[in-house]
Amino acid sequence: RLRRLLNMSEPVASDAALAILVVRVHGENVGIVVDDFREGMEVILKPMEGVLGSLRQYAGTALLGDGSVMLVINLKELI
Repeated sequence: RLRRLLNMSEPVASDAALAILVVRVHGENVGIVVDDFREGMEVILKPMEGVLGSLRQYAGTALLGDGSVMLVINLKELI
């Protein structure tokens, strides 16, 4: 579960269907349980600098159209 990889608390269990993100990491398919899917988007990835630059679990940041900043996860480092 992505929550476990990011050291986040688990939500209360429910009978709802699981959302699974399937990605290819190091040549193997891996399924990661996620809370929900949002719309797909293309972003320009900007590397993080300073103290945050050493956080290998994040690939960088992206500036969204509404001005908010999105952290981009580096799945190769998390798995």
